[in-house]
Amino acid sequence: MYPNHTFTQRPSRRLTVSEFEHVVLIRRGKIERVLTVGRHWLRPRIDQIACFSALPTVMNIHGQETPTSDGATIRASIAVVLRVADPLLFTQSGLAQETLYLAVQLALRAAVARRGLDQLLVERKQIADELLEESSPSAEAIGLSIESMALRDLVLTGDLKRAVAEVISARLSGQAKLERARGEAAALRSLANTARLAKGNPELLQLRLIQQMENSSGNTFIVGVGGDPSASVPVLPAS
Repeated sequence: MYPNHTFTQRPSRRLTVSEFEHVVLIRRGKIERVLTVGRHWLRPRIDQIACFSALPTVMNIHGQETPTSDGATIRASIAVVLRVADPLLFTQSGLAQETLYLAVQLALRAAVARRGLDQLLVERKQIADELLEESSPSAEAIGLSIESMALRDLVLTGDLKRAVAEVISARLSGQAKLERARGEAAALRSLANTARLAKGNPELLQLRLIQQMENSSGNTFIVGVGGDPSASVPVLPAS
């Protein structure tokens, strides 16, 4: 939640401020000071207090549809981690939430408009850093400090989502065909190398035959057909 103000018109006479909150004293309609941690005595008839959390809080900006430099449209979500840095200035800010929301929204549109779709998918961290740098002055002007910012989601819209899915599918299909072609080419090179070795070294065929005979059972081998040891060697099934 955003650190909203909580005003108490008639606070009790005794007030204890914890270290997890900011409490600003407003006396007779005028902002006086920030109350320190501990116990304080107030004047119920003339005093008011503004209370808000001193812990970091998260402001989410959802679903901002923004055009890219190449004409695509994306929907972006941002998470902003912030805390109150100046309680007095923050108390004086009437539209603090709307001011910061608008500053981050405009910074996001500018960052996306400078990039194409491919750049957005690989520069998420850089975009978040740019948004932090551009939005920090607006946050400081209303008493807030932005501790971090993250670009949570980049969602493609409508027909663009289907088009990107088709491109990815076609790319993966092409890569699969390329890998199969490489495998077939490697097999052909291996066969060609084997044929060259066998042609120049007929004794390799005899060694290969001996290996087959050692690893086979239930077959009858006829060796040396026509007196040529390198001739084809038929393999007949055992009777």
